Amino acid sequence: MLKKLRKKKRMTQLELAERMGRNRSYISKLENGEYKDIGISTILDLSIALEEDFTELCKYYKLQEIKRRKKQNN
Repeated sequence: MLKKLRKKKRMTQLELAERMGRNRSYISKLENGEYKDIGISTILDLSIALEEDFTELCKYYKLQEIKRRKKQNN
């Protein structure tokens, strides 16, 4: 979802990273699901940088966490 949103905004990983005050590799890892514990501050930074609704991003990351936990329990 993050990659789709970024591309919809016609933004590169570097541009998004700069808007968030992070480096490009951080964005790449976020997009590839390498970070398992995404905090509220990161979601807020993403919503501001992408000009997307904060609650929608929270819902997305909540669902991702639920899926991850179900996999762990199986």
